[in-house]
Amino acid sequence: MEASLGVGAVVLGYLLGSLPGAFIVGKLRGVNPRTVGTGNPGAANVYRKLGRGWGILVGCWDAVKGILPVWIARALGIGPWWAAAAAAAAVAGHNWPLFFHFRGGKGVATTLGAALALDPLAFAIAFSAFAGVFILLALTPAAPLKVPWGAGAFSVAFLILEALTGGSALLFAVAAPTLMIAAQRHAIRRSFAAVRQRRRERRE
Repeated sequence: MEASLGVGAVVLGYLLGSLPGAFIVGKLRGVNPRTVGTGNPGAANVYRKLGRGWGILVGCWDAVKGILPVWIARALGIGPWWAAAAAAAAVAGHNWPLFFHFRGGKGVATTLGAALALDPLAFAIAFSAFAGVFILLALTPAAPLKVPWGAGAFSVAFLILEALTGGSALLFAVAAPTLMIAAQRHAIRRSFAAVRQRRRERRE
């Protein structure tokens, strides 16, 4: 019985993750986030192109997509590992949404929301690593890398904390960075190329 409920929670997590706030908001405003700005259907692109309010709304929804599967799994009374698996499925759904040809966002906000729901204390500590790297890089020529590197710092910190404490969120802590790297690999390459170009221009 628990296995059936667990599989159901994972499937539901993926389906929730597949509901992209950026596309919904874009449809309301007559804008396709795939064709403006960076082309990424995430909160940052919506923030830049449609304004602060819409960007914050999308970011909150993306985070909630990570929180809800954890709450649902706990409400069903299944084991914490199922909750972690459902949270990872939500990130996968955001990155490769069923309803939008498997072309989604980068999963940062959804990962943060899921981590908050799974282990609030570890989240708070790991988020300080995210904020530190984000702010530090924002002040340097490597500013385009602030989000992926900040997310990487968060993921490493969260993984270490879960490994040290033996937390049930360890499954998610391993899966989340893997999913984010897979979704951001092209953006990371472009960001590195942009940083190298800036350095060349400064030398010239």
